[in-house]
Amino acid sequence: MIAERVLHPCSKLATVHDWHTTSLAQKVSVGDVDEEELDQAVDWLLERKPRIEKKLAARHLSDSSLVAYYASSSYYKGHSCLLDPLGYDRDGKKGLPIMVYGVLTDSEGRPPADEVYPGNTGDPITVVDQVEKLRVQFQSSQVVLVGDPGMQTQPQIDTLRSRLG
Repeated sequence: MIAERVLHPCSKLATVHDWHTTSLAQKVSVGDVDEEELDQAVDWLLERKPRIEKKLAARHLSDSSLVAYYASSSYYKGHSCLLDPLGYDRDGKKGLPIMVYGVLTDSEGRPPADEVYPGNTGDPITVVDQVEKLRVQFQSSQVVLVGDPGMQTQPQIDTLRSRLG
């Protein structure tokens, strides 16, 4: 699935259909996999996401390391998703479901963690979650937050101070 996403980004259903037009599925021995099995693989991975992120953070982050946070949004074309509220899409698409995502990276751009939010979530709201993840899940004792003015609103600064000290 990862190789397919890199080579030909598409839905899981399109991935299953596309595998029969290339030699990729045969090369990695997944030619008879169906969409349900891909859903199961994603569920398996999501169950392990906190543990995977914690291991990646331990490898790439330390109390003295620089951590960058990037938030953006994307529209998608689909019919069923838990994150389907309409929201502001930076691509200018209107009337399509939106998802907001945030990515934490180390100083070299390696992402130890990410998070997906409903499309109507404002970027500043995601900052508190990410700082809390750094402090609680990754046990960072010192966090210096640098962000653009849109991310660092006074209500967000107040929330960070009250919740995280």
